[in-house]
Amino acid sequence: MRAETTTTMSTPEPFPKGDVRRLLALALAIAEEDRATLTTLSARTGHHKQTIQDDIEKLRYQLGIVIEKDGPVYRLASWGPVIKQTGLRKFLRGQFI
Repeated sequence: MRAETTTTMSTPEPFPKGDVRRLLALALAIAEEDRATLTTLSARTGHHKQTIQDDIEKLRYQLGIVIEKDGPVYRLASWGPVIKQTGLRKFLRGQFI
């Protein structure tokens, strides 16, 4: 039986190191957090702060996602030409067919 899901992913996903879903979950966390700092992103994803910084660069350069930083706060400005946010949310929750 499946539990009810909320509109945000609030628990860390158990994706293994090197799995592209870790990057995608981070992008979704940045998009959904009101104040996406390294601390809030680390708490949400379970990743180390340095890993998050490295992964943000991967999201920018490998997937074309536009992520801006204003002081300590990250903001996802554009999903770029490859990623569709609604499909991504379903995919990461295992609802994508």
